[in-house]
Amino acid sequence: MDRSNRQPRAAHSTFAALASRNYRLYWLGLVCYVLGHRAEYVTFAWMVWEISREPIYLGYLGLAQGVPLVVFQLFGGVLADRVDRLRLLIGTQTLTASTLAIAFGAAWPASCAWSTCWRWRR
Repeated sequence: MDRSNRQPRAAHSTFAALASRNYRLYWLGLVCYVLGHRAEYVTFAWMVWEISREPIYLGYLGLAQGVPLVVFQLFGGVLADRVDRLRLLIGTQTLTASTLAIAFGAAWPASCAWSTCWRWRR
């Protein structure tokens, strides 16, 4: 094996991919999305706890969040290959936003600020 023809290897940095502007934007967007998604899970759990004070309902919430993931992931790859990806992305993000809006709408009357304002207006 002749080693004289090989090019010297450049040292690869852990963050070498972040040199690309598009990848940095993608990575930053992904970080924001994951943080928001985790905040959504915490918000739902906190809302269920504040309303019910029953640990079993937190378990039901985990089940309600986990089962659709397992079921829909089985078909998600096939759907992503057959449907326009932009429409699929817009549809899934719209559904995510609507569930969050419904959750906030359900939590708003139960909040202390709203009940305090309601009592004050009477």
